[in-house]
Amino acid sequence: GFARRRWGQYSILMENGAPRLVSTDTMVHEMTHIWQYLNWDDSQIISIFGMKCADCTAIARDMVYEGMAMWAAIQYLYQIGETYFAAQQEALAEQRPDVYGIGFKLYREQYPLIKDSALIKYSPFNSYPPLEPEKVREAVKRQCQKVECQC
Repeated sequence: GFARRRWGQYSILMENGAPRLVSTDTMVHEMTHIWQYLNWDDSQIISIFGMKCADCTAIARDMVYEGMAMWAAIQYLYQIGETYFAAQQEALAEQRPDVYGIGFKLYREQYPLIKDSALIKYSPFNSYPPLEPEKVREAVKRQCQKVECQC
């Protein structure tokens, strides 16, 4: 699935016939993106997390956006009592070497997952910037494959 903005309206396009929990996970992930689009100024996110080269800036931006969406979807699954599926998704996210997995780990480090139905007191939805910029930059530097990059 993916979130899209068209004519000033947001919508989520989803695969038809996906299993319930997969659909729930995707829906929360994409709703998080819509929340980000409505509540964050993308140019401000880029200025906070930006780096010397455009490629690294794009990686940093994607880590911030996708990592939060992964964190939110997994946290929601734990909150609704789907602990087995949530734990599976968390383990899969942990193994991902891309911006989704690395971003998820940055968020989980700063906002530990609540694995029962207890209230969430500390979340990226009420913190700005949502991650420590230097931690994101360090993660991007480890990801950058460009030899000529000076970030």
